[in-house]
Amino acid sequence: MRASALLALVLAAGLACSALGQTFPPYSCTRDPQQSRFRLDMPYTVTGNRVCMTTRVVPCAKPGSPCCDKKIDLYKIELDINAQCKFAVTGVTVNGRPALAPTFDPYGPNDSKAVMKLTGLNLTLATAEGAVVCMKLGGACPTMDTLCTVGNGFCQTALPGASFSSPSQPPPAPPSPAPPSPEPPSPEPPAPPSPEPPMTPLTPAIRRPPPPVPVSFPFCECNRTVGNVPFTFDPTPVVKKAASGPNKMYCLTLYTTDCVDPSNKCCAQRLSKVEWWSKDACRSSVKAVYLDGVKVDQQWAPQGSFKIPALNMAKAAVPSAGREVCIELNAMSACPTLQSFCARGAQGRCYYAMFSEDKTCCPLDTFTAVSARR
Repeated sequence: MRASALLALVLAAGLACSALGQTFPPYSCTRDPQQSRFRLDMPYTVTGNRVCMTTRVVPCAKPGSPCCDKKIDLYKIELDINAQCKFAVTGVTVNGRPALAPTFDPYGPNDSKAVMKLTGLNLTLATAEGAVVCMKLGGACPTMDTLCTVGNGFCQTALPGASFSSPSQPPPAPPSPAPPSPEPPSPEPPAPPSPEPPMTPLTPAIRRPPPPVPVSFPFCECNRTVGNVPFTFDPTPVVKKAASGPNKMYCLTLYTTDCVDPSNKCCAQRLSKVEWWSKDACRSSVKAVYLDGVKVDQQWAPQGSFKIPALNMAKAAVPSAGREVCIELNAMSACPTLQSFCARGAQGRCYYAMFSEDKTCCPLDTFTAVSARR
């Protein structure tokens, strides 16, 4: 079964490290995701007991940061796991080639947690884009749900920029004879540690679950269990120009997928509607919504809930290539981009919920709040 899950940022950008050794990662580091050139793709895939993550190279939003140095490689991925999962991860590969065996470092109260390090990735700015890192799960922790401390398939991760790929230097020339009675040289200050870039967390074990930080959206009573409806969006929208004028269209591909529990009644139901978490200030920003190029109805509800209602879409109505859903945002409005339109767009994510036909199931998911320049 092929399943996907999302990447969700669990710690705030300015998280203090006062509880060093208690929080993940358990060392002093820069946790701001804008100070990193590397990311993990929003979705990871699960096939049997094999989990795969795709790495990306992204522009550094704070180029003056040491973490943005172009010499920094993506040497390892760190996972926040449960202490009983020491031998659960094996068979790590990078683009199909075997990598080093993972390491296990306990931390936290009574060593109740551990950092699992997938080392020796040796990915550079030239090779990290689209690289696929896979691992096999087994033993006491055969799923991401049982492996990671967050639960529900979420997994906090960190992408430390561990190695500097500076070219090797020629050996120094033999030293000149020392002058008589030289003054002893002052000791050199210790070199600063290699910067550890932002912590970025992964998620669920079968499809994408709600982010680790509690989110109240959607604002209704429904079952948010991830994977309980057979519909999902591609995690990265495509930005297109509107037919005329300066507006941009943000287009998502709607796919069908396997349910986590096929016996769940919602799994056999049609897709009734999709809701996005936006803002009340953005109510005049949506010019139109299109399904496969045809304009469809749109509605707003309290607390910034934007919805495409009355879809009544059966799973069989979605081809393998998916169906295209586009939102056209008014370039002159208060919310002309996904970053401004989505309630958490400034954090790089847009939240949405897919509703079952009887509206009892509403799994929460996210897609990337891409820039209008893409």
